[in-house]
Amino acid sequence: MKKLRCSATILALFLLAGCGGNVPLVLEENQAKTQSSGLFGPKMPKDRPLAAEEKKGGFDAYFVLAQKESLKWSKDAVLVGAEAQNVDEKGEKAGGTKYDYSFTSGKHGLTISIAGNNLAFEEKPVDPKALKIGAFIPAPQAIAAAKTTDQLKAATFVLALAHPSDSPTTVFLVAELKKNPVRVLLNAENGAVIKVTKENPDEK
Repeated sequence: MKKLRCSATILALFLLAGCGGNVPLVLEENQAKTQSSGLFGPKMPKDRPLAAEEKKGGFDAYFVLAQKESLKWSKDAVLVGAEAQNVDEKGEKAGGTKYDYSFTSGKHGLTISIAGNNLAFEEKPVDPKALKIGAFIPAPQAIAAAKTTDQLKAATFVLALAHPSDSPTTVFLVAELKKNPVRVLLNAENGAVIKVTKENPDEK
């Protein structure tokens, strides 16, 4: 089984899903600074276009790519969060899709983003409490598990992966990409549904 940061977007989604308020969160830039030169931390990779063989992919394939790139940044890099905006039921691009994968190495953080045909790197100081992502099922399986609730009606989704400090396991959040979305929280190891929430419970 594969071992596949957390932005404010993920934090908001997990809080609204009722997962607790201890999701690892990237700190503001003025709270902590690292140097891209490598003098005080790992040297930052340079942004680049995706190679032809890298362009077609989804949440899982891009994770593999991001993981390889993170280990070039630091051999001790570990994944602490991931998210994808606007993906289809296979976790693949659905137009304007962006994938973010966040890694830490000691006190240093790196977010690797894939959007369009570009691969970008950004230094991100992280919460030292950020937990390593554990084993997780493939994204298409997670979305399919969320759809078994019969609550998801949208065709595109927000997909988030994190290990909240108050959770015994890594979790997936699958949310509809629409107004008043339904959100399904899953055990990322086996796809079991933990909780289903709605932004507007009174909406019919």
